[in-house]
Amino acid sequence: MTLSFIGLEGEPSYVNVQTVQNFSPSKEIFTKGEKEVLLHLAKGSTSQEIGQKLFIARNTVDKHRRNMLAKTDTESTMKLIMKAVEEGWI
Repeated sequence: MTLSFIGLEGEPSYVNVQTVQNFSPSKEIFTKGEKEVLLHLAKGSTSQEIGQKLFIARNTVDKHRRNMLAKTDTESTMKLIMKAVEEGWI
């Protein structure tokens, strides 16, 4: 990953700086099905839409969601998604 800076007041533009990777995936805690549901949740899909896309029942989607909330000790889907991004799970 490289950061590029635009120079001001006569400084050169697009100075490239190599960065250290900030987001590294931690231990995998979700099943394959949970991770698929999580990716769709992060895209803003509803449980009904996710069920249709993955050819599973809405109740199964909701069960995956509840399992992920319990595994991550989060109390809302939004906090689950935020944590998943921060931890590099998605």
